[in-house]
Amino acid sequence: MISGILRLSLLACCLLTAGVAAADPQCQDAQECLKKGKEILQAADRDDSDDLELYDDDAFDQAENYLLTACSLSNAEACVLMGNHYGKQPGNGGDILDFEKAIAFYRMACELKDNNGCKQAIELYALSGEYCEYVSENGGYHPSDKCFNNAREYLENFCDAGNTSACESLGLIYENRYQPNDPEFEHVYEYLKKACDKNSAMACGELGRVYEKQNRDKPEMYEPLTLKSCALKNAFACCHLGELYLKGKHVPQDLKKALTFLEKACSLGEADGCSLLADIYEKGVTADAESTGKKGKKQNNSIKPNPRLAQKYRTRAEELMEEFY
Repeated sequence: MISGILRLSLLACCLLTAGVAAADPQCQDAQECLKKGKEILQAADRDDSDDLELYDDDAFDQAENYLLTACSLSNAEACVLMGNHYGKQPGNGGDILDFEKAIAFYRMACELKDNNGCKQAIELYALSGEYCEYVSENGGYHPSDKCFNNAREYLENFCDAGNTSACESLGLIYENRYQPNDPEFEHVYEYLKKACDKNSAMACGELGRVYEKQNRDKPEMYEPLTLKSCALKNAFACCHLGELYLKGKHVPQDLKKALTFLEKACSLGEADGCSLLADIYEKGVTADAESTGKKGKKQNNSIKPNPRLAQKYRTRAEELMEEFY
């Protein structure tokens, strides 16, 4: 069951701050309240999708009291729906409407043993550096200690229990809060490595990015991590590898590898990878120097212009950009 303190603080926050009507909705129990709330949202569906219209303000205003009541009666699905409205979801352009409310609802669902609620809370806490209350200190701004510590303590419990996403999120909140010269920054490496060791594509890519930023002239420190991230289907990592091999900065220039990784990035839905391929095939590319093949023979390392492929990848890049926006 939800702890009394958490439930009361949540209801006070969401009833008073959000201005939700305090009157009891016309439903008898949690399941009926959930059903009525969902029916209102489904009726407002404009695109016949399976997604509820959680970002339709008029519809949500009508459904909110039902969902809030169901959540307060320990219905985890209703708590998650409330969290989805205040949290990050496609209909509001990706913006988080209210970080604290979203976290509170997700945590309530998690306490009710709802795995999706736990997952959403963990993922949202990774963004605490962007959405927490900020305080001014030493000429700069950073998330308040209270907000950071709440996120850290919550995530540590899950990370210690073996939750890869929680370890990943811990690395991110430490990275957002501390500078590389701060001793606390070591936790960035610690937690991202934990997640990467468990095959988190994002953690491997981010750890590689952190090492690259600090040690650009030592690709042996970050190239293997970025390669692993790409192998785990991180499109951003694949695209970055393609750029590295294309430009030949800090790693030997290799146009064949550049094409391989950019093609993979494009196939995984990374628009920048498709755009770079279009640029390459539009004008062609000649390497700065001849490369050496596997048998030690010199080979011409160049890519000839190909208008058909240039148009193919340009079109795909535009399609992906349209899908994104």
